[in-house]
Amino acid sequence: MKNLIFLILISWVSSSTCVAQDAQIKFYTEYNGSEYEFNPDKPIDSKSFLMRFLKDVKYPTIARENAIQGTVVISCYVDEMGILNRAVLSKGFYRLCDEEALRVVSANIGQRLLEPLQLEGHPVKVRFDIPIKFMLN
Repeated sequence: MKNLIFLILISWVSSSTCVAQDAQIKFYTEYNGSEYEFNPDKPIDSKSFLMRFLKDVKYPTIARENAIQGTVVISCYVDEMGILNRAVLSKGFYRLCDEEALRVVSANIGQRLLEPLQLEGHPVKVRFDIPIKFMLN
């Protein structure tokens, strides 16, 4: 009986996931005080880039036990050298999930996330959003 309960518990725990809601990352930069969307000179593999963050996300136990699902959006600010300077919660739905998503992304502050992104041949500071969807299968 203990083995059956353990097996059920394992399959229930493993049925919760965190996925990138949208594999397409949009980049924004400021120019003359306004923010503009732009495409970097060098394309970025969005899916593998997002997996860097998703592999470390842990679905909060209380959220999982209460079948709480939703999407957290973290805005990332990267300097001209491609280094993450700041991560900010843009959209949340449940405090524990918000904190977990922010924890994972913030762990990369000070690290180079990207090759320097260029607009018309010049390195630029950028902002991009990472949508992380907490869902139960």
